[in-house]
Amino acid sequence: MARRRRKNRVSVEFDFFLRADLSRFAGQYIAIVGQQVVASGSNARLVWSQAKRRFPSSTPTIGKLPRVETLVLCLRWK
Repeated sequence: MARRRRKNRVSVEFDFFLRADLSRFAGQYIAIVGQQVVASGSNARLVWSQAKRRFPSSTPTIGKLPRVETLVLCLRWK
């Protein structure tokens, strides 16, 4: 029986995180719902609770932005 491969799907929030200019939030945690930053701050729990208060039926995506540019490499090992 052949296994089906699932295509990797990027969420709307992750796509926004990759493409948007978020430089004004450097060094902070941000909460994203849809294609907008709904909360930001230096404490992840506080950012999460602020986002859940504003959008109780959504699950926010939380991320921390680095203070300086960061190089991310994706390597595939065989």
